[in-house]
Amino acid sequence: MSKKEYKIGERIVLDVVENDTVTCTGCFFDNGKSACQMWKKYPCVKTRRKDRKNVIYKEVKE
Repeated sequence: MSKKEYKIGERIVLDVVENDTVTCTGCFFDNGKSACQMWKKYPCVKTRRKDRKNVIYKEVKE
């Protein structure tokens, strides 16, 4: 999946969406090629989140 190149100064909004399983499918940060490392800054698996929920990050289209 190719990602859009965002312009300097352009803003994006991400929605945190609960997920039943641990998956990167559909996540904004999933590049489809290698393991995502964004979980280090933005935890997405229940073992790393205070609310104990699995989540993915989805771009909000305006």
